[in-house]
Amino acid sequence: MLESMLIGLLFLVPPAPQAEAAKPATRPVGYIGVDVRDIPGGHTVFSWFFPGPLDGAALEAGDAFDLARPDLLVSVDGKPMNAQQFREYVGSRPPGTKITLGYRRSNARGATIPDTLDHEDQVQTLTVAVEPAESWRGTEGLPRRSDTKLEFGGEALLDPGDAQNVLGAAIAEHGLAGPLSKLLAAFMTFRDRTTDVHQLARVRAGFEHPFRLPELEQMVTQPTHSVPGDPFAAAAAMIRENLDAGSPASSAIRPWAGEAGTPQETAVISALNAAA
Repeated sequence: MLESMLIGLLFLVPPAPQAEAAKPATRPVGYIGVDVRDIPGGHTVFSWFFPGPLDGAALEAGDAFDLARPDLLVSVDGKPMNAQQFREYVGSRPPGTKITLGYRRSNARGATIPDTLDHEDQVQTLTVAVEPAESWRGTEGLPRRSDTKLEFGGEALLDPGDAQNVLGAAIAEHGLAGPLSKLLAAFMTFRDRTTDVHQLARVRAGFEHPFRLPELEQMVTQPTHSVPGDPFAAAAAMIRENLDAGSPASSAIRPWAGEAGTPQETAVISALNAAA
């Protein structure tokens, strides 16, 4: 119950103060609900389908559209484009305009994105109306509500780069350093592709340091150990530390306190009192 309450409070808690004002984000205007990926040879294929005008269902568009992963993108409004050009072009289209996609069906539709082409020769076309991005993407693309960054201290329990560490030794033994480097780079690319108001420091740290998840789990759950003795203080600590909600109060928090040390803690106390 406590964890559910804390998650809900995320949307009520004011953001932590930032060192400097966030720069206005440039958000896409247009949206059709599909993403693409560049593959070797200078080609671009459809990769993900999202809710939206194409009625996306992860690996394929809705039943009314003959489009799926990894069909080959041939053109957009008659022009060839790579993945970045595609995103910028679609994002710049005013809602209500139409985009015509030229594509070639893959001979092996499904989860795998190949490095080589295996597509039909015939070019198909599909015209889709652009809708407002904000109607489908929510807070995605807006700046983070906090610039908090998590720093790990001490030695890592699992260190893939240390041959003396149990994980590093196994990676070195099996020659996995190269593939692992590519995987870690992919994690960072995914993390930094777009911002979101609710993007949290500890979630970002999980992408940057995936092998430090044991320590991260301890950080997240540690305040729960004090719940029996002081649930209000424990809840306030979890708000501050897990939801990037500001600095701790200078004084202890008790149910009978008239006010808390921060707006975040005030919100916690109000919610817990209401639930009591």
